[in-house]
Amino acid sequence: MHINTDNRQDIWKYTARFFFCAGKDLTSQWLVFRFLFLSLLLGGVSPLGAQYSGLDIAKEFRPAYQNSTRSLDGKPGKKYWQNHTAYTLYAKLDPATSFLSGQAKIKYYNESPDTLTQVIFRIHQDLYKKGTQKDYTTRIEDIHDGIQFDFFKRDGQDLDLEDPGAFRRRGALLYIPVPEGILPGQSIDFETSWSVHIPEKFHLRMGKGDESSWFIAYWYPQVAVYDDVFGWDQNPYSGFREFYQDLATFDVTIEAPNTFGVWAGAELLNPEEVYRPGFSEKIKNAHASDDVQQLITLEDIEKGRSPFSKKSKSIQWKFKADPSPDFAFTIGDHYLWDATGITLSDGRRIQVNAVYRSIAKDFHEVAEMARIAVDFFSHELPGKPYPYPVMTVVHGVNDNTSGGMEFPMICNNPTAPNRGRTADVTSHEIAHIYFPFYVLTNESRYAWMDEGWAAMLPVEYMKKVESTSNRLTRYVRELTQYVFGTLNDMPIITPTGNLSSYSYFGGSYSKPALAYFYLQEELGEDLFKKCLLEYIDRWAYKHPTPYDFFFTFNEVSERNLDWFWEAWFFQAGVPDLAIRNLQKNEAGYSLTIERKGALPVPISVQLKYEDGREETIQRSVGTWANGNDRLQIQAGAGLKEVHLGNAYIPDADYTDNIKRIK
Repeated sequence: MHINTDNRQDIWKYTARFFFCAGKDLTSQWLVFRFLFLSLLLGGVSPLGAQYSGLDIAKEFRPAYQNSTRSLDGKPGKKYWQNHTAYTLYAKLDPATSFLSGQAKIKYYNESPDTLTQVIFRIHQDLYKKGTQKDYTTRIEDIHDGIQFDFFKRDGQDLDLEDPGAFRRRGALLYIPVPEGILPGQSIDFETSWSVHIPEKFHLRMGKGDESSWFIAYWYPQVAVYDDVFGWDQNPYSGFREFYQDLATFDVTIEAPNTFGVWAGAELLNPEEVYRPGFSEKIKNAHASDDVQQLITLEDIEKGRSPFSKKSKSIQWKFKADPSPDFAFTIGDHYLWDATGITLSDGRRIQVNAVYRSIAKDFHEVAEMARIAVDFFSHELPGKPYPYPVMTVVHGVNDNTSGGMEFPMICNNPTAPNRGRTADVTSHEIAHIYFPFYVLTNESRYAWMDEGWAAMLPVEYMKKVESTSNRLTRYVRELTQYVFGTLNDMPIITPTGNLSSYSYFGGSYSKPALAYFYLQEELGEDLFKKCLLEYIDRWAYKHPTPYDFFFTFNEVSERNLDWFWEAWFFQAGVPDLAIRNLQKNEAGYSLTIERKGALPVPISVQLKYEDGREETIQRSVGTWANGNDRLQIQAGAGLKEVHLGNAYIPDADYTDNIKRIK
């Protein structure tokens, strides 16, 4: 059933019905009132499953719902649009100097209803430019004068690089005015050539690994996102926040000396040209096998058995990614290479690779760990076939003191001191392929929309592969110690740029991961998965907002989950449960669980009896949905001890979580 909110009589008619059904339930009446208010305010169309939503929509997002680019049921609106870009790129790295020279032809398509009078490019390597604002202390050796452009053309016209009216740089952004405007449905062409020094000492997600290996990212001028909510995305890249990217196509040529291999987040188009005779067949066989094959071994490196073609002194590697939001690659002359593959339920065969330096002793298992991760995410949770043709895990520039970094179809991971950490970071970065590279969330504004999922989705994977490492139990400890009840605790919905230190980690990783986990318990695995898959399907290769996520789960579950979104995402409450009023009665003992803190969490009560019996009583987070703060539990006779909580449930005060009967 749909309600036409353009017809005010319909609104009042259905509101009256809902009030009648709600009876004297003030909570229900309040939700109905808020629905009425939002319907009148936004003028949207909302199906029955989502119409109860009482979430306050921030004013920045309201025009998108008024303009029908988004809808209150969580679906893209009937007028949703999204711009896109086609890149033809060339790159050449000089191993002696770490200078990368590049060339680009860029076609940008304006699918918006607006006439665009400028195009903004992200030139992320200007982070290392003298005077650019930086969130981290960089090494003086890596500071430079910024990307050096040889020329920049707009629709064939050379721009004056010294004229700020035609070519303005601010921070890591480049502004190109388009005086004639780009009309809706039109495109514009750019062409440029540039060079930049790749950082060697300060490894922020990319850079030089050692004397002859590099992980290259954020290396080309990338058109910023222009969307229906904020217009041009001008959030500055200063090192801390991550990224927001449109969908694009990439045709990329990378030129390298014939002793160097290149692996990219894309499909290689010319294997017969870049490898020695017969090696391409060996690669095909490895990717056709479910077992891991060693394509380049340490012995091969030590004995100089190079697999790369020697027909010329340099090789041009040709890659294609269509579609993809970004392009990164690694290059080196002493990488080991393990390969395998997996066939998905949709019939596609996915290439899985581990590319690493010999110092990464833990990486001999990574190809198999990655294969299991692709299989898990494709068939179990989220249960959506891996969307790209390749997954390559690289030991690039990160050491065991740092985390990994995700890119479409490729990630830059550290070597780790233990197997649990290796499996954890491998699965986490591969989970990012779904968020933000399939569902194109805005990391720079709402990091929790991808980091929280990448932390939660692999929980069951980790239990199977390496149970000694568990992000959720670690997050519970860290949140309890450093976040809950402190000044570091900020609502998850807080824009990422307003967070720092533990506020960022808690708000982007820990809290949303726990929230998703508790929501799965509340809805049940099947319904939770149904909601998640629908969210992914609706927003595949599109840009959802937080409200699109909330509204989708409300609509698909046919439940009003606003009490949960409000508590976990819009507020900064403290989790704190306590045992109260343990009393003996005819059946045994009754006890009360009190919710002292504002943040609702699940309940787990362990009952221990004098005869050695143990009983566990569990309740989901929905126990507190109605705003109540007490739960009565009945225990049997002979009760000896009561323990409240477990490793998955944070609690600000554990002193009232144990009761012993004397």
